[in-house]
Parts: sequence; C-alpha cells; structure tokens
Amino acid sequence: LVMVPPPETLLGATSGMMEGGVSYRDVASVSHDAIPPLVMVPPPNFAMVDKGVYRSGFPNNRNFDFLKTLRLRSVVNVSGEKSAEFVQFCKQEGIVMAELGMIGNREPFVSIDTKVLRAALAHIRDPDHHPVLLHCSKGKHR
Repeated sequence: LVMVPPPETLLGATSGMMEGGVSYRDVASVSHDAIPPLVMVPPPNFAMVDKGVYRSGFPNNRNFDFLKTLRLRSVVNVSGEKSAEFVQFCKQEGIVMAELGMIGNREPFVSIDTKVLRAALAHIRDPDHHPVLLHCSKGKHR
C-alpha cells in the first residue's frame, strides 16, 4: 500500500519522506499506467465455462482492464455485431478475433446454423486458442 501525498505537496518540495521510507519523489515518479484500477468490471453475464474458456455479453471499454487480467489469446464473437473500440483493444493486446455471426436462439424451434456452431466449437475446443472468450450481444441466448 502506497500512500500518495496531496498534489500540492508533490508540486512543491519533493524531498520529504513518507511512512516506510518512501519519498514523495518516488511516488511522484510512478507512472499512472503502473497503478492498477481499483475496480475492474467484467462484461455482462461473464462466467468461466471451463479452464481457459469464458463467456459473456459484448465487452465495452469499461471491461478492458478486467479482460487484460484474463490474458486472452482469442475471442469468438457470435453476435454478428462489431465495435471498432473492441477490435482496436484486441489488436493492441494481440488477441485473435473470430467473427461468427449467429442468429439468437430464444425460441425452442429456431435452430442455429450447424456450420457456424461447428466452427465456434472447433475454435473453443482448440487449446492453442486458450484462454478464449465467447461472446454474443447480451451473453444469454446463444
């Protein structure tokens, strides 16, 4: 736990010492990127399916810090929707994206295209793609 002094202290003298022998200068030089956020928000309806396999609704920028902790190798999008923001996040993190549009299956007599279903299952079952996140729009019907 690092106690951060008030900003006015950092702007003035930087030679003072804090508890534990940490100087104000040491604290002031810490990059904000190095400090993890206090709250990480998972995507809607997020859950672990099995070791290295996760599912959720469509992630947004509030979920990116949480997703980084999973160290994902791939994402399977079955929603048919795209987000430039999420595509950019995946590129920055080196996450491979598989876009497999699939019609939602809320009704018991509506079937899912078996080619799309097999492609999604093949991707998810391949351990080279783990950890993998499978997501649709809301994380409930596909």
